Amino acid sequence: MGHLAELETLLLHENHNLGLAYAEGYVFLKILQEELVEVLYDPSIENATTDSFINIAATTFAAKKQLNSSNFSENNMFAVKDDFHTYQAFFGVQPAASRVFISMANIDERELDVGEWGRNSIYRLGYINGRTSPFSQPSAKSELFIPPAIDLYMAIFNPLPYTISPTFYFVINRMLIKVHKDPNDIEGMLKGKIPFRPAPIGGLNAPKFNMATKWLVKPVQLDATREEIERAVGVRK
Repeated sequence: MGHLAELETLLLHENHNLGLAYAEGYVFLKILQEELVEVLYDPSIENATTDSFINIAATTFAAKKQLNSSNFSENNMFAVKDDFHTYQAFFGVQPAASRVFISMANIDERELDVGEWGRNSIYRLGYINGRTSPFSQPSAKSELFIPPAIDLYMAIFNPLPYTISPTFYFVINRMLIKVHKDPNDIEGMLKGKIPFRPAPIGGLNAPKFNMATKWLVKPVQLDATREEIERAVGVRK
């Protein structure tokens, strides 16, 4: 894993704790198993419907798309269908100048207001390119966490004076998780006594994933009281 040396300290493993930070608060997960997958994604050979990523003209913006392919059963490589799976992903892109913008669609969540600035300009904000995350060595700056019911989209801007067809190299850590429901464990993580990895998910919209039904918990704020924690996990009404 020499080409992934930068990522080795970031990859989550069995027994690690993960805190998904939604707008409503944190939900804490424990990693039970993990599986590392490396994927080369070239829209031009995937028989993909991501056709707008092929032959992107000079100084042109290709609108957001899911990365899909006839080779994927769900026609979307980042569709997390199992309620107890979560993905940790990194990516590199080439040509290096390709500007990749991330959208995690939960009513367009994780799209910032500033994303509208300079809509017809090359000076767009908030992108990853092949210099910040090289194709052959994806960097920490490209890290994404993808829980169930979040749809990942990408958009690409070509700042170059010629046509490009970007390709991606993904490192995907597929994780089997269980949800922390012990108030003592949750309180310990909130107070910094039990280590966990924080992972911001989406923007300011509430998640469409129904945690109360699927995971039998509700998110808690960082300053939650013991009573609020117990209510979130159903111990106290």
